Amino acid sequence: MKTDQLEEFVRNHRREFDEFDPTPELWDNIEQQLPVRKIIPWKTNLGRAAAILIIFASGYVFSLYVTGRQHEKSTAEMANTTMSPEMSTFFEARAYYSGMISSRKDEVLRLAGNNNDIKKIIEEEFALMDEDYKQLEKDLADQVAADEVIEAMIQHHRIKLELLEDILHQLQTSASAEEKEVHYVL
Repeated sequence: MKTDQLEEFVRNHRREFDEFDPTPELWDNIEQQLPVRKIIPWKTNLGRAAAILIIFASGYVFSLYVTGRQHEKSTAEMANTTMSPEMSTFFEARAYYSGMISSRKDEVLRLAGNNNDIKKIIEEEFALMDEDYKQLEKDLADQVAADEVIEAMIQHHRIKLELLEDILHQLQTSASAEEKEVHYVL
C-alpha cells in the first residue's frame, strides 16, 4: 500500500506541529478581517413584521372590496339589462325575503340555544328546499314558463320564511311557558 508523502511527513513530524501555538496577534488579525456582525434590535424586527401584516391585511381588504364591487356591478348590470317586469319583481322579492329569512333564522338559532335538534332540523329542511330551488333556477334558465317559475321561486322564499316564523313562535311560546312554570314554583 502506497502512502502519500505529505501524510507520511505529518506523521513523522507531528510533535513539532503540536509544540507551537499561533501568536495572539495572528488571531487578532483574523478577527479584524471577519465581517462585522450586525445586531438588529427586536423593535426593528417587530416594526417590520407589523408592516408586513398591514400590507397583507390591506391587500385582503382591498380584494374583498373589489370582489364586492364586481358583484354589485354584475347585479346592477343584470337589473339594467332589458329585464322583464317579472324578473325585476323577482329580484326585489328575493332580496327582501333573503334578508327576512336570515334575520328570522338568526333569531330562531338564538332562541334554540343549545338545542342541536332544532338546528339540525332547520338545516336539513332548508337543504331539501334548496335542492328544489336549484331545479327552479334551471327551469328559469331554460326559459320554460318563466312567469310560473318566477312565482314558484318567490313562493319558495315565502315558505322558508313562514317555516322559520312558525318555529320562532313555538320557541317563544315554550320559553314563556317555562318562564311561567318557574314563577309558579318559586
